[in-house]
Amino acid sequence: MIRFSYPEDIPSLYAGQQAVQSLLMIIAVICVPWMLLSKPLILYMRHRAIMKKHYEKCSMSNFHFSFNQLH
Repeated sequence: MIRFSYPEDIPSLYAGQQAVQSLLMIIAVICVPWMLLSKPLILYMRHRAIMKKHYEKCSMSNFHFSFNQLH
């Protein structure tokens, strides 16, 4: 199964076993990067959203003063 070689002398357990094994292998190959990348990407997007909100609150554009007010 790993090498997608199916010897003729070993009988299949059920009809369509080769197709099911191939499908499961493809799903496993797709799921590994999905599981490894999804959590860090979600955490990064949450962090970026929090930092964006924090930046909007602390933005200098909200403060209106001139140097004359400092004297």
